[in-house]
Amino acid sequence: MYSHGTLWEDLGASSGTRVGVEWTRDKTLELLREYQQRRVLWDWNARGYRDRTKRKRAIQELAEILSCNILEVEKKITNLKCQYSREVHKIQNSRDTAACPDDVYVSKWFAFKAMQFLQFGTRRYSKRKKVGGREEYHS
Repeated sequence: MYSHGTLWEDLGASSGTRVGVEWTRDKTLELLREYQQRRVLWDWNARGYRDRTKRKRAIQELAEILSCNILEVEKKITNLKCQYSREVHKIQNSRDTAACPDDVYVSKWFAFKAMQFLQFGTRRYSKRKKVGGREEYHS
């Protein structure tokens, strides 16, 4: 059984306060470079994508490289992917409503370009869209 101190230290905290990693822009971009190199984590076409052991090993490698724990890496990746998805949706929505090409949203988020690789390795689901009063499916 864990003592409270050991459990908290394993999770990256001590004395009830969060120690955590300071995710600077440089450290975040380093995470993204390393993440991109480990296709099993993001490319559903990659050999090993469905292998939990390989994926876990890849996350452990990221944690070691970045000198932090697995939970911090997983949380940061999740947050980055959510923000990237929001930015992509802003662009798509602005394309639908833009009167001219200059009106299309351009992301100013520092990590957006570094995450462009995700568009090639993630599943695209068709989206229902009303066009002229009827629904059409787009991917």
